[in-house]
Amino acid sequence: MRLRAHFKNRHRGVHFPPWDINRHGYRVFSQHREDGIIDYLLDHLPSLNRRFVEIGFAADQCNCLNMLINRNYRGVFIDANPQKCATARTLLRRLAADRAVIAECLVDIDNINPLLSDLHFSRNIDVLSIDIDGNDFWIFEAIETDAKIVVVEYNASFGIERSISVPYSADFDRYRMHPSGLYHSASLRAFERLGMRKGYSLVAVDNTGVNAFFVRDDFVDKDIKRQSAEKVFRSHRSRTRYKKLSEERQYEMVADMPFVEVS
Repeated sequence: MRLRAHFKNRHRGVHFPPWDINRHGYRVFSQHREDGIIDYLLDHLPSLNRRFVEIGFAADQCNCLNMLINRNYRGVFIDANPQKCATARTLLRRLAADRAVIAECLVDIDNINPLLSDLHFSRNIDVLSIDIDGNDFWIFEAIETDAKIVVVEYNASFGIERSISVPYSADFDRYRMHPSGLYHSASLRAFERLGMRKGYSLVAVDNTGVNAFFVRDDFVDKDIKRQSAEKVFRSHRSRTRYKKLSEERQYEMVADMPFVEVS
């Protein structure tokens, strides 16, 4: 029995329109319900390679661990935090040490492609996940990948109308840049436009307004459809519901910071 059978956590009492793949979401090892969304997408894609790359992770809570444990995937976990990497090596030593590579590295636009090439994970990837709380847009732009699915953390605090990203900085730190922690990554519209340039269609965001899901254009079909940023955008649940910050207030707090317009 797969582990996910024990920890499956589907939405109860929530209505989703037919086009919204959040109805398939559940959590096994992911922070929200990304595991179920990724599983749904993988189940509708042909010719799987059973390989992933995850940039930015927690040892026991990340987007690709479910694939490693429950789908017999091979993959690379990359993070700059030595403690996270050491903990992951310990946890995976008996579970999947022969199928997982833990790379301790602060990725930037210059080293990401050589790193993946050295690890032999630059091609034939099913899932690429990027969650680094800073240069997410610039790493997605720079990375040379053929991943079928790309998961990126967008910043809902920037709103739906703006197409903006924080400027690139190799040593970006969100709390050093702004004490609120609201200044990081890029807006959903900016990621949508970047995805189009790279041959990817936006298909969903998770129900908490954190992750955006893209599928390579050649795999978009009747079951996996391109959606517009306006249609799928969700506010950041924690910031709006629990911290009681309106979308407008979230952006106002960082509005005087520098931004890059994404056309």
